[in-house]
Amino acid sequence: MLASLAPFLLIYTETDHPIELLLGWRGLALTAATIAFVCAAVYLREPAGYAREAAKIVGALSYPIYLLHPLAYLAVEKLGVVSTWPKLAAAATMTVVLSLIVWRIVELPAREFGRRAFP
Repeated sequence: MLASLAPFLLIYTETDHPIELLLGWRGLALTAATIAFVCAAVYLREPAGYAREAAKIVGALSYPIYLLHPLAYLAVEKLGVVSTWPKLAAAATMTVVLSLIVWRIVELPAREFGRRAFP
């Protein structure tokens, strides 16, 4: 499973434009790594203990992460972070923090409202 993540790290290099990561050999490597990751995930056991709780949190945050990660990346670029790995770390941290805030302030109250309004 972890071996399928290696191409993600290897292909993330400085580019003139992020779309270049999806083209040529990088795009092929990214596609192959994604397919390998999904295939490997099929054979994982269901998590237990702390891993189960972490999986629940990641599952709850998946949609806010999906929505907010481009905005976090653009915000980090606007702050002037130019190095690849610090930019990636800052964007990931900002994404998780913003996702937690959106989940707590928007998603949980909306779910509770839905449960009460539509029993």
